[in-house]
Amino acid sequence: MRDATTLGWPELLGPAIALLAVLVAVFVSWFQLRYQRSLLAIERTVGMHRDITSGEVGQARDRLSEFMWRVGSRSGSNHCYRPSWEELLGGTYLSLAEGSSDLSSYPADIANGTNVTPSRDLYKILWCFERVAAEFSGRLIDQELATHLLGNHVVWWDALCLNIPFQATRYRKNLNDLAARFDELDAKLRPWALADFE
Repeated sequence: MRDATTLGWPELLGPAIALLAVLVAVFVSWFQLRYQRSLLAIERTVGMHRDITSGEVGQARDRLSEFMWRVGSRSGSNHCYRPSWEELLGGTYLSLAEGSSDLSSYPADIANGTNVTPSRDLYKILWCFERVAAEFSGRLIDQELATHLLGNHVVWWDALCLNIPFQATRYRKNLNDLAARFDELDAKLRPWALADFE
């Protein structure tokens, strides 16, 4: 007869199977959670791309970039113009430096009957990139997909804003910091963007 303090294999088999089942369930749950987080990050990344390229921000991007391309072509070049902060605010708010243009309002065909301004559009764009930066920093979006979908937009707008000092608006610094992170992830983005401005 066995001692009550020793257990045989049959007595241990039941608890061992139960423990194994719990471990498998924990692993499956952990895997599903990681998978769901990954899907959510991809969904957020695609949503950020949609925010940047369509709707109110997309329209602001279209207007401001078209305007800057027109200003650049006036000088006879086939490059996009980099405005200064003073030019975007215009003579109404600041005194313009010698040789600067007043770019504080759109031509009628770009404004299309609205009272939008280049500076207001720039803020819409910068605020959108601020949201991207927050989600990127919090690892709430898929960083690899974000580099492919958002990196070129971020770096291009950072290149357009190079003549706008960080002191003009803190959102400019946020854009620059985000662009630097995308530059680290894909070294081809910056040369590609700068080609439009040189």
